[in-house]
Amino acid sequence: MHGEGAAGLPDADLPVGAALPDWEPRPQPSRDALVGRHCRLESLDPERHAFHHVGNTSGVKSRLLDNQAVVQHGRLPYVEVLGVVGGADIGIVFLSEQNFETTTKLFDYLAMGIDVLLCTNGAIGSGAVAGVLEGQEGVFWCRNNAQDAARFIAEYKPAHRLEGGTSGELFTRRHGTRLLAARIIDLVGR
Repeated sequence: MHGEGAAGLPDADLPVGAALPDWEPRPQPSRDALVGRHCRLESLDPERHAFHHVGNTSGVKSRLLDNQAVVQHGRLPYVEVLGVVGGADIGIVFLSEQNFETTTKLFDYLAMGIDVLLCTNGAIGSGAVAGVLEGQEGVFWCRNNAQDAARFIAEYKPAHRLEGGTSGELFTRRHGTRLLAARIIDLVGR
């Protein structure tokens, strides 16, 4: 091997070893699903599997904006955003290393019962949101880089928390309203 690039992979423009004189590229795998005893392996279907981006695209790399697997919705009214998000398995929140950073979409995701992936430039499990999310099901962390994101995607299984329970209930307006009403009743009753 003549050189290594990122992640220890050979540089694309350097020879790796002696050429194999009779080598021919293998055909692309079939798109047919492989069904085993305990699992099913299928190729991604753009009609069923996609990343949805809602909001401002400034700062988003053009290779992501032009990717077929990324559906761009642009800026939408809040009600429409909830409709898009409600059909997802997971919502992604990008965090910087700022200790005071929180984002309302994080709480929307939790209230809707979908999993949350926090991609951070800081330390995993740190910052303002870490304490709020401690013990919450369906909250995952990764470093904000391609390798960690790819590893997460390869291993991820949706939790679907709200089908059997409501751990996201703490973050709903209904829960907040109930707490406020109980507090008012408590204060008035004194």
